[in-house]
Amino acid sequence: SEYNIFVSDEGVTLIDWPQYVEVGDKRAAELLERDVRNVLAFFKRKYGVERDVGEVLEMFGQVAV
Repeated sequence: SEYNIFVSDEGVTLIDWPQYVEVGDKRAAELLERDVRNVLAFFKRKYGVERDVGEVLEMFGQVAV
């Protein structure tokens, strides 16, 4: 949620992962998409920033686990 994101001039920092699930969990993709949608909605409301959900999810696919 937006309460776990710190935004500063240096960038964005995620400070908490309270609902983490294993990558292999059958709900992992669904939960990640839900959380990304919620965070994007917050940034749109608060900062007027809009991003495509699919593009953001693709970025997660590029992160080494």
